[in-house]
Amino acid sequence: MRIQELNSKIVEELTLEDLDEIRAYKSQIRMLDLFKIYGTSEISKKEYIEIYDFMVNQSIDELMLNKLTSEELRYAKDQIQYFSQIPNEELRKKVNEEQKADNYEKLSMVDSYVLHIISRVDFARNMTKLNREIEAQLRENDAMRQRSLYFSSNPYIKK
Repeated sequence: MRIQELNSKIVEELTLEDLDEIRAYKSQIRMLDLFKIYGTSEISKKEYIEIYDFMVNQSIDELMLNKLTSEELRYAKDQIQYFSQIPNEELRKKVNEEQKADNYEKLSMVDSYVLHIISRVDFARNMTKLNREIEAQLRENDAMRQRSLYFSSNPYIKK
């Protein structure tokens, strides 16, 4: 493993890139430990702020992508493509089922990444559907307003 290789070198042999890689790895390990206690009474205010800063400044996509091999990425891409093509109801069911705590904990990193991306697809679909429903309701409300205005300005017209 790359980190073991870097840790076995003496400090003078390490390049700046090596040191950056070690620092990033240790930071990820720190965040992993903090995420394990996140949302519990074990976490301190300082640790909570550390996690918050991490989440604000780091892309979860980037973090997940860094952990996947090229083979895993190809598999993930195929899975994302497949799930992006299934009907809304099936996708919603899949996302809801896999996001349950018991199921999510069993997912591999690849499957977690796929779930992360298809959750966005599901969210986008739901937002599109909601926007269409809102627009339809607005058109209906506008038509009702126009009829009300017409009839209120012409009180002798029978409805």
